Amino acid sequence: MITGSLDTLQRTPLPAPLARIMVEVVKSLAHWREAPLGKQDIDGLKLFCLVSETLTEPVADRRGEFHEQYLDIQLLLRGEEWIGVGPHAYVSEGADHPHPDLWFVDDDQTCYLALQPGDFAIFWPGELHRPLCTLPTPGLVKQLVVKVHQSLLATVGAAAPGARAPATTGPPLGPSRIDDSTRAPGPELAVGARQFEIDERARS
Repeated sequence: MITGSLDTLQRTPLPAPLARIMVEVVKSLAHWREAPLGKQDIDGLKLFCLVSETLTEPVADRRGEFHEQYLDIQLLLRGEEWIGVGPHAYVSEGADHPHPDLWFVDDDQTCYLALQPGDFAIFWPGELHRPLCTLPTPGLVKQLVVKVHQSLLATVGAAAPGARAPATTGPPLGPSRIDDSTRAPGPELAVGARQFEIDERARS
């Protein structure tokens, strides 16, 4: 897990692939704050964005979740959100699996992050988290979730600990860049991408 704020992104140690995505896709709070709700493709099923408006819920009404194929970059655009984190060791066998690449478990989270607009949390595949929680009164939040397929993280060790976000190289990432020549992760993940969008609309 990595947490930080877009205001201090240059001081946040990020592996090279994630640093590039933060600079070229996430960009800024202003870039996404008024963005329409829904899904934006960046690189097919390998990289896409979900913008949603949802009511937060009491911790007891939410469940811990994890993914196996995708890393999540969660950026709060409006409102206040608490995200439960951990435990690092949990039993995934028997977890509820209602949709592709989405599992729910009933383990209690060990700590909570308090997010304000511009704050982000990054969860690696397999990391347990409980999003969209509130400790006081539930409220409406707008958030951006960037789904990053694990195949894009192959060079995740490229950045040394403590390194600043590097200058980006290669063709720019963006909604207009969809590489159809690259083999998609597979039909199950295709269904999963659509289901992510359906789930986000259902929560709003």
